[in-house]
Amino acid sequence: MSFLYNTISDAFAGQLETDHLVLRPYAEGDEQEFMRVIHEDTSALSPAFTGRVANVRVLEDARTQLAQLRSDWDNRKQFDFGVWLRESNTYIGDITLKNIDRSVPKAEAALYFTSWSEMLDLAQEAFKAVLHFAFVDVKLNKVYMRCTQYNNACAQLAESCGFV
Repeated sequence: MSFLYNTISDAFAGQLETDHLVLRPYAEGDEQEFMRVIHEDTSALSPAFTGRVANVRVLEDARTQLAQLRSDWDNRKQFDFGVWLRESNTYIGDITLKNIDRSVPKAEAALYFTSWSEMLDLAQEAFKAVLHFAFVDVKLNKVYMRCTQYNNACAQLAESCGFV
């Protein structure tokens, strides 16, 4: 087993909970909402999730994509959290720790949310929970994030969570 696989505490329940949100790996049954959010605003997913947009055209594609994301999670290749509102169980976005380099150890964070302007506070709440997971549970030393110069909401979110 890899170093990263062994670093995650046995106490980790497989999901994160905040005051307003539940963040968890995708499961069977999530494909309809997953596909809906991807196709609501495909331009907002570029360039970090262009492969996801291209690969998820119909519901069966979404099932296949979610099975792959779950396999990647189980094998500690990447951690892809779906984000749901706690009260209504509404799917609102995704935060991924990907491109994991076990030699540092570090990972890249990528995320998207529905209606960025309305979700900024919730996105911040979710992102802080994932960063805590990254540094405390996975024991990463570094998390980095890339965003285009036109993605002000993402840049603002990153800066509010301590990124420079």
